[in-house]
Amino acid sequence: MNQRQIAVLLLSGLLALPGCAGRASTGNISGVVKYKGEPVTAGTVSFFAETNAVCSGQIDRDGNYTVIGVPTGNAKITVQTPRADIRMPGGESPPKTISIPTKYFDQDQSGLTHLVTKGQQTRDLNLD
Repeated sequence: MNQRQIAVLLLSGLLALPGCAGRASTGNISGVVKYKGEPVTAGTVSFFAETNAVCSGQIDRDGNYTVIGVPTGNAKITVQTPRADIRMPGGESPPKTISIPTKYFDQDQSGLTHLVTKGQQTRDLNLD
């Protein structure tokens, strides 16, 4: 992941904090992320709402994710995964990751959308 991608990921996380809390009309979205049928084992799923709010959730080792408090309406979705060759000094080895096409990192290129409704909903992401 280059410096620009890291900056976008960090900014997305910061924007998610005020944009996803305290709204009356929101949805909580859960699902599984797969690439070519295999679970994506690390990364972030972000929903970009029409209100300019960005809400994100982490992908676990089984490919599951949950994003809480997404404003209702149409949302674009991105999936970002860490690079397998980045390791923090003194840290444990990162989980085995799957490289996905970079188009999924960009809300305007991913082709992933969801009509967010109020309450709990499921949106599996099957990437190709």
